Amino acid sequence: MSLQNLDKFINVFSKGIADLKYYESVNKKENYTNHFDLITKLKHSLFKRKKYVIDQDLWKELYMRSVYFYQFQNVINGVPLKLVTKHNQIIPFYMSHKIHTNQSTLVHFDTHSDEAPVPNSALLPDIYNKFLETNHQKHLDTAGDIVWDIGAANSGILYTTGIRDVTWCLPSWVPDKQLSVSVFLKKNKTTLLLSTTDNIKDINNLDELTHTKHIPKSTITKTYTKIQTGSLTSTNLSNLVDTIKKNGDRYFLDIDLDYLVCNGKPFNKTYWKDTYDLSSTFRNTTNEPNQSVPRYNADTSTEFVKYNKRFLFEIKEIDKRIKNLFKILFHLKKKGLDPELISICDSTNLQFSDCEVLKLHSCNSVSNNYVPINIALYVHTKVLKYAEKLTK
Repeated sequence: MSLQNLDKFINVFSKGIADLKYYESVNKKENYTNHFDLITKLKHSLFKRKKYVIDQDLWKELYMRSVYFYQFQNVINGVPLKLVTKHNQIIPFYMSHKIHTNQSTLVHFDTHSDEAPVPNSALLPDIYNKFLETNHQKHLDTAGDIVWDIGAANSGILYTTGIRDVTWCLPSWVPDKQLSVSVFLKKNKTTLLLSTTDNIKDINNLDELTHTKHIPKSTITKTYTKIQTGSLTSTNLSNLVDTIKKNGDRYFLDIDLDYLVCNGKPFNKTYWKDTYDLSSTFRNTTNEPNQSVPRYNADTSTEFVKYNKRFLFEIKEIDKRIKNLFKILFHLKKKGLDPELISICDSTNLQFSDCEVLKLHSCNSVSNNYVPINIALYVHTKVLKYAEKLTK
């Protein structure tokens, strides 16, 4: 594409972005439908071009603008839906649906366990009870402030609404061993802890649980399961079905997009000694090709061609992972198992200014860029498209 044609496309695209910004400033729910259609139109133009590298700034900008409309996308084919950029933002969603009234399994697709300890978590059950009594938003906000850590999304749900069966579905690049252990909530001064009496000494990377010798009387125990679903086998699939069926034919579906692409460090043996964030297989480092020479954006340059080739390969791998994820979920559907609630986290890092403009007060984190922002909209859009088919 010549610079002239590229400028023409950008100018037309920018007009759409300007319209989106205007309706954000008006901030009225009734504007949602028309301008969701505009977002869809702009996304379609980017998908059609398939110029992911040369258009990466456009992908970023449209992603920023689309996040504003998450607050209006709260249902998908009748199934309650929560879309967030930072994973711990799902806590108020599960509180508001009063999930203590049933014991559906929480099925969690993620590169991380998200079972981190939460300081002052002993306050959360009382906050939840106050919400149940009053339905006041302030109690949801208070719980959200306590569970501020992106790594405590699932433990935060358990500490707040009560213990339940949890299944962590692992992507292929996470080397944790598959397991199934009995867990319960233990109070330690001001903090609740996810605990087990099972022998976990020889289980690598189980730092999300604490070990204790005895279970207090009248303590409710549930099951914490890890299943490798990135490299799926019939046995693993059967195990996933069984973990859900023990609690009925409905489950809570929580998807972190870093299950499909994770921007961290590659795996090596030190993972077992000091857990850190892994990167997905074929993860590319985002760069800005052709910026050394002003106004030089030729997509035939050596630098561009190399990066573009790597990026397109990664896109293909991500597409395979998305298909694999929903192959699993459609299998569950064939077995009569359907999601009761759905939460989807982008795991991106928005610009600080956008957090204010978009009225997302906790959308930023210094360690939240697991899905690079130039690819987030692509992955998010495809996942939602499959989710629409899943919930029909």
